[in-house]
Amino acid sequence: MCNLFTIGKDGHTVAKKFGLKIAPGLSGRRDLAPTDQVLVVRSGAAGERLAHWQRWGLIPPWAKLEMAAKPLTNARVETLAVRPAFRDALRQRRCLVPADGFYEWSTPVGGGRKRRHLIRREDGELFAFAGLWETWLVPEFPEEFSPSRSAPAAQLAFEVYAAPQPSSPPPGDGALVPGQTIESCTIVTTAAAPWLAPLHHRMPVVLPPECYDDWLRPDGEDSSGWEHLLRQTPDQGWVIEGFTV
Repeated sequence: MCNLFTIGKDGHTVAKKFGLKIAPGLSGRRDLAPTDQVLVVRSGAAGERLAHWQRWGLIPPWAKLEMAAKPLTNARVETLAVRPAFRDALRQRRCLVPADGFYEWSTPVGGGRKRRHLIRREDGELFAFAGLWETWLVPEFPEEFSPSRSAPAAQLAFEVYAAPQPSSPPPGDGALVPGQTIESCTIVTTAAAPWLAPLHHRMPVVLPPECYDDWLRPDGEDSSGWEHLLRQTPDQGWVIEGFTV
């Protein structure tokens, strides 16, 4: 799984790395967790790369309010083509999720305080996770819905942002509004590379730069072209740093 990652590069560095004409509003290190607004790179109508801010945790377009309270932060590569929440996005709505590190946790043998491990490139460079994105139209709230309740659907009303401008994360308190369009994304995961497997059996799919365009290019009804892109795992040039938490 991948439930926490980081990006510490500024917007101009990200723009240069991913071929963006407009630099996104990034400054300083940010640890990003589910429901946060994260930067994604998508393909425009003319094939150009565009930056967007989206909520991390995919909400399928057909989701009811209750399901939207449990967004899908990860998508297993093994079931992308068959799981209803992902198969349409796999054909039409792919993205890159820029990062410069991600975290996993371990517990010492015999107990003790957990350790948080930062996994990053040895050279400190940016990389990209394979991602999928969707849009969701906030439905009318049922009569019994109340923002003061503690139910997950009520909590969601204060956690989801509308689709913001691409230059910077959105302001505001994130309250839901019926009829609002929410853009959200998920990170694709696969079996861990051998060097990471002792720490965790899964990892995010890290795409090589030469595969970015192929991943962003939709396959339409024939989505078989994606498989070779996601079956690779990085095998060298990575370090694992440990911190007691």
